Amino acid sequence: MLLKGFDALGFVFYTHYRSRKGRELEENPQAMLLFCWTELERQVGIEGRVARVSAAESDEYFASRPWGAGSRDRLAAKRTRGEPGGARNTA
Repeated sequence: MLLKGFDALGFVFYTHYRSRKGRELEENPQAMLLFCWTELERQVGIEGRVARVSAAESDEYFASRPWGAGSRDRLAAKRTRGEPGGARNTA
């Protein structure tokens, strides 16, 4: 999974919808982000519900990726029989 950013609606990350993680999130739309804050020797955890981003937002992200990254996405999609997509942690 790739954490891409955050906004007022939550954190946005990307994975393949039909990958193992994508299927798990579909069945149980809960997630936790865990960040290591090395300088303070701490971890920061954020948890909450997960919802798919719009198809347009997902398409925009995958279209913006470099050509080589897109070919890896297509290969991974073939392996997992899935399609790339995004989700938002709405905690």
